[in-house]
Amino acid sequence: MKYYRLVLGLLRRGLLCLFLFYWTIFVSGSIVKLISGGPHRVAAWYEHIFWTPMVGDCIRGTCTFSPSDLSQLGWGRFWTIQLAYLTITLIPCIIEQRSWKKRY
Repeated sequence: MKYYRLVLGLLRRGLLCLFLFYWTIFVSGSIVKLISGGPHRVAAWYEHIFWTPMVGDCIRGTCTFSPSDLSQLGWGRFWTIQLAYLTITLIPCIIEQRSWKKRY
C-alpha cells in the first residue's frame, strides 16, 4: 500500500511541477510581451500558444498547422482551455496541501 501511495504522490507532484512550469511561462511571457509590444504582441503570443499543439497533417516530414484561427474559433475557446489548465493545476495543489496537513 505504501508503494502505491509513493507512486501516486510522485505522479501528482510531477504533474503539479509540469503545470506550474506552464503557468510560469504563460504569465511571464504575457508580461514580457505586454511590456515590449503592447496588447497586440500579447495577442500574438496567445495565438502562438493556441496553435502550438494543433499540428495538422504531416506529409513526408512537412507538418502544416490545421486551420484553427482564433478569430474563427473565438477567444472564448482559448480562455476555456486556459481555465481547464488552471483547474487541472489547482486539483493537485489542493491534494498536496491536504497531504501536508495530515503529516504535520
